[in-house]
Amino acid sequence: MTTQLVRDVMKHCAESGQDPTVMHWFDATGCLNTDKKFSQDCLHLNRPPFPICMVCWQGSSDKNKNILAWLWVCGNDPEEGIAIQVWRKPPNLGSAIVAPTLWYFVKDGLVHYRALDELQTLTKEDAEMTLGFVGAWYESLSKRNEAYVPNVQQTFTNKRKIAQGKVPTYEWRTVTIEAVKPRKESKGGTHASPRLHDRRGHMRRLASGKTVWVKNCKVGNSANGIVFHDYKIAEAA
Repeated sequence: MTTQLVRDVMKHCAESGQDPTVMHWFDATGCLNTDKKFSQDCLHLNRPPFPICMVCWQGSSDKNKNILAWLWVCGNDPEEGIAIQVWRKPPNLGSAIVAPTLWYFVKDGLVHYRALDELQTLTKEDAEMTLGFVGAWYESLSKRNEAYVPNVQQTFTNKRKIAQGKVPTYEWRTVTIEAVKPRKESKGGTHASPRLHDRRGHMRRLASGKTVWVKNCKVGNSANGIVFHDYKIAEAA
């Protein structure tokens, strides 16, 4: 079962016309706060673990002690460009504050950014806030965490809700992700092919000491079943 925060934000997204099932969901409460500034250094090496991610958290700002925020991240190659959208919802507002969609890419060792829509004005303050959130989220992915991926089962009730324009009932699978551990040498032996599942993008250190990014992919055999993953980020110690 996923967290209540993810379910609340997912409902908001579904009611606004977004499809939650195409996203990998992260609850980053405890890892991100809106009253702190984060280093953007990790933007050079890290990237989203999946092509479309939604990160949500509850934190504080200089004006509000309890603020709800969520972050949509599309793309997973910083050399090609990654789009980011941030929503913030203070407790005294009925609707969320939406920042202009930011698009950033890394070239020649520098992080470049601009508004994805040229008609929108992206302030330096909004850009630094958005990139800081993403950088902090990247750093948190090296720790133990869980993520969430929803799916809609084709039940009679869900079909009726969809036909009536209502949000269907989502089901989730939660998987715990451990920090990357040093690879041990193989001792031989074989094992059966696992069920088809998504393998998240991650950093890998080669024997030479060089660090490379391994893209997300699907692995396993669909004949043995399919596993849907979702993630929750644990609060940093």
